[in-house]
Amino acid sequence: FQKFPARPPRPPAIPAPAPSPCSSGVKNARGKGGAMLFCEKCNRLTESDRCDICGKKKLRKPEEDDFCFFVSLHSGQAHYFEENLKLENIPVALIGYGTPTSVRTSGYFKIYLPYGSFERAAEIYNTIFGLED
Repeated sequence: FQKFPARPPRPPAIPAPAPSPCSSGVKNARGKGGAMLFCEKCNRLTESDRCDICGKKKLRKPEEDDFCFFVSLHSGQAHYFEENLKLENIPVALIGYGTPTSVRTSGYFKIYLPYGSFERAAEIYNTIFGLED
């Protein structure tokens, strides 16, 4: 059993960015939906035969080391999630977007993970943020 660092106090409700039309990694890591396909242009997973973001038709099955979009989080939440992923030796890439809140941070981060790490990352995500089905 992996012990995570103490969870910071829950922040006040933060307006989330509009959900992506593409399925999130958290949902797919839990085995919902059909076979996933990977768009190399957007680094997104989709259940359809066309990328929901760019419309590209040439999709392929994801490989274990393909970095795929997992979730978007507010800056503080993203860094805390990143810290916990690193404790599990899961490679992670954060890409900031939105309104910067300081010189070092951005309003939100898109988090990309290797496809092969999605299941474990979803467990960590659900443990940290207390999500239940």
